[in-house]
Formats: sequence, structure tokens, C-alpha cells
Amino acid sequence: MAHPFELGSPICTGCHWDFLVRNWDNFDFLEVLNGNSPQEQTYNQKAYTLWSQLLKAGHRLSGSAGRDWHRPKKATDNVAVNYLGIPDKLSDAAIKASIRQGNFYVSLGPTWQVTLTDAQHRQHFMGETLPQGQYQLDIAILSQSNALSQDFKPAIKEFQLLANETVLRRLPATALEGGRLQTEVALPTGPFRLEARGAFKGQTDQRLIIGNPFYIS
Repeated sequence: MAHPFELGSPICTGCHWDFLVRNWDNFDFLEVLNGNSPQEQTYNQKAYTLWSQLLKAGHRLSGSAGRDWHRPKKATDNVAVNYLGIPDKLSDAAIKASIRQGNFYVSLGPTWQVTLTDAQHRQHFMGETLPQGQYQLDIAILSQSNALSQDFKPAIKEFQLLANETVLRRLPATALEGGRLQTEVALPTGPFRLEARGAFKGQTDQRLIIGNPFYIS
């Protein structure tokens, strides 16, 4: 589902979602950031809220970003990017597998790698279904910005750990050592995901990275 709360007719015919959804499990993805400078658009906040509510209700669907190339980007505009988790060689099959699993995240600039490690020392990635229990969470910051956002100076201030869409813990970015942070987490049943928040384009509390869920059963 793309930009469900965008303006509809007669401003943007076909852009607003007008269909009655009887079964949300028929969906795999919901676009939570759309267009240029998406964090500034009210309709994206509404889409994020809907996605969060659906996750809390037990539905499994990934949050994604899209731009829709209808017009050139202004120099003052930023964009959101989907970053895929591809552990091995880049290929069409690996790209599709990452998207299908939900092993990707949405970013306004910074990049990271997030894993959960179980008691048997097995690593797990976003989109996987895991049993309830104790895990080691590993956050590795790869870069604070990319070429599309470096002029806007994104700066991560904290990480939020969300269990069932409620903040389980807040970790300050100052806890990073060499760009890496490790901590033990006890995960209840339901979706578990991470967000990085911080400064961007003069605003002090922006969602810089929106991670997709691990599903704890």
C-alpha cells in the first residue's frame, strides 16, 4: 500500500487509499515515508501511525519508503531510502529475498546493521520469526549519512527499542564504542524493532532510521 493518506481527487486522483480493507494480512508492505522531504509531510505521519497500529494488532507487514518520480528534487529536499539486508553476494534473488523477508530498513541518511544473537550464538535478522526469550542485540553504525543526505547533517542521538510498539528501552548514541553497541534484551511475544532518532534539517527529534520488525512468538 503506497501513501494511503496522500491527498485524493481532485488534487491527486488515485493517490488516496479509498478501499475498504477487510483483511490486512493480504498486505506485505505499507509505505510509511513517501515523496521529497517525507518527514515533513503530515500524510506520512498518518501512514506511520496506521502501520504501528497494525503491527500492535498482530499483523505482519513491513514499513517501506518510496519517492514517486513525478517532479525533480529541489536542493532543499531530502529523500528516504530503503536499505536491504543482503548477507552474501548481491543478486536479483538476494534482493527479492531481503524484501520478501522484511530484512530492510528505511533511513533519512544514516546506515546500520542490526542483529539478534540467541543462546546458541546464531545471528538473526529483521523479518525473522524467533521464540520468546533472551537475546544479544548488536547495533553497528556504518555511516551517519549518505550522498543524498550529507548536506542536511543527520546526527543520531538515541536508539529506541520497541516491543509491541511500546518503548522497551532507550539507548543513547553516546553508548556506541567504535560505532558499535551491544546489549542483552529479554523479548516478549509480538513485534520487536528499533528506531534511531536524532537531529536533522534543524529539527532535534526526527526518526532517522525506521527498522522493520523481528516477530517474537
